[in-house]
Amino acid sequence: MKRSIPYLIAFTILSIAAAYIWLFIWNPAPPSIEETKAISIDAVTLFNAFSQNEKKANADYLDKVLQVRGEVTNITTNADGITVILLKTDDMMFGINCTMEEKNSSIKTGDQVTLKGLCTGYLTDVVLIRCHTQN
Repeated sequence: MKRSIPYLIAFTILSIAAAYIWLFIWNPAPPSIEETKAISIDAVTLFNAFSQNEKKANADYLDKVLQVRGEVTNITTNADGITVILLKTDDMMFGINCTMEEKNSSIKTGDQVTLKGLCTGYLTDVVLIRCHTQN
């Protein structure tokens, strides 16, 4: 039993070292949203795709960078102080929920905007995170 303790300690140290190397050295940083090629779509079409066939929309858009065009219906700030923009759809209650990565005080309700962000799915709104404004 006493002979196995040094092997157990060595195995534990090697496991921790391997995990550290994988997490912090080999695991690349997520790609920049601004530099990633995006799927271009308007807010109404995107929302309708999810509300009509969520399974197909997940296959087409989930975890992909989207460039969404639409009208701003609401601007709020979440609990972390980050700006969240809601884009208008045909549904009066729900839309495209875009959590911004940078502050942008020039966007106002009623503006037509194009936002680029990562689609994380559909709850009652279609959710995009890490969003940036596009020209």
